[in-house]
Amino acid sequence: ARKLQLKLDPIVASAERRFPQDADILGLAGYHRKNAYQIKHWTAIQARQSPADPLLAEAEARFWEALKYRPNDASSLNGLGSILWLRGDLDAAEFYVMRSIERAQQEGFSYPYAEEDLQNIRGEKPLREQR
Repeated sequence: ARKLQLKLDPIVASAERRFPQDADILGLAGYHRKNAYQIKHWTAIQARQSPADPLLAEAEARFWEALKYRPNDASSLNGLGSILWLRGDLDAAEFYVMRSIERAQQEGFSYPYAEEDLQNIRGEKPLREQR
């Protein structure tokens, strides 16, 4: 995963420079940074820790920017939920992921990745409360 992520770095950077106001590119760039964070901090994430890293803030900024151009984008809403989940803010994460599922349903498609995220967030809550 790390090697593939590194191969994508210049491609994503080029797309961002070329299409700075494209909601799809911005959302993909957000996910790219979130994935980089997860790869970099996998061991800590598995231990339910949230290491500080600018990658999360950069990912979050891309999702917010995408939502500026497409305010109800299910993917960007789910991306924000993922960022909040990684930070340990499970209530806010649950809200954004639920909203992404609602938006997908309103647009007439299912969003199994977001539904899985929602199940995982809800499963994470009791584990974090034990700490």
